[in-house]
Amino acid sequence: MNPSILDLPSAHKHKIKDKGQIGVKPFLNWTSSIEAKVDCLGDQSILEMAWWKTPGSPPVMPSHEYIVLKLNSVALRVERDATSWASALGPNFRGQCKDTVTVSRDDRDLRGKNDEIVASLRFPQSVALMSYLTLLLDFIFPMAKFYNLYTFNCWWFAAFLWRNLAKCGKEKILDFTVLMEGIVSGRDDAMDPIRFSKMMHDQQLSMLQRFYGETASSAKNQFNLVSGVIELAFERLFQSYREIHASKAMFETQMKSLRREFEDRLRASVEEQLRSSGGSQTKSDT
Repeated sequence: MNPSILDLPSAHKHKIKDKGQIGVKPFLNWTSSIEAKVDCLGDQSILEMAWWKTPGSPPVMPSHEYIVLKLNSVALRVERDATSWASALGPNFRGQCKDTVTVSRDDRDLRGKNDEIVASLRFPQSVALMSYLTLLLDFIFPMAKFYNLYTFNCWWFAAFLWRNLAKCGKEKILDFTVLMEGIVSGRDDAMDPIRFSKMMHDQQLSMLQRFYGETASSAKNQFNLVSGVIELAFERLFQSYREIHASKAMFETQMKSLRREFEDRLRASVEEQLRSSGGSQTKSDT
């Protein structure tokens, strides 16, 4: 079994601690570091993904949504928040965003007692990797680094992470479940993870249009443009990453096979020499 990422030497060097929340930038500094590459951090599998919600008090306080990713013996809470509510003034106002990752050995420590799960799914081993999360956050961080309550908010951030990581698995995704009234999941003719996130995205745009009408058109266009550019860039690089990972896995399999073949031949050679040595000794004794 692979060690927990919290136990890797690179995690100690970059001061990644259990239940510790860090900004996305220092998180990327860690996952992109030479030390992390030596630890093969990017090859760690994401095994489960869950979409969570902290209920708010509409219309004064909206709900807060975030993603929890489970790896081997550890979980990550990835989310976007704001440092102020200045962007509540309208869709064209910008505030400073606070994108963070919290790492914990127990995923139960990553959610509040009243938080509600929106949807969840499981990935087979080696389908969704830490390197894909790093790649995705590396695109989001510079291209959508401001917060707006109506566009680039926690809902967008959660849906965007969900949709693009789900694309890594596609038909290989296991046990997709939605816990929202009126939505059926888990059948071929029902909702799938990508369609679900698109539905949530469309609901957000409908709300924006309903509240602000034509005054929201420029914000809506920018919202769609930035989302599309990040998604396209991620898809292209993800394909390259996946091909590299597949080639690496094939190379490692071939090396293991060659190593076993070499060990078998060496063992056979040693045994033959021992038999020959034993026969020669018997002749000299007689």
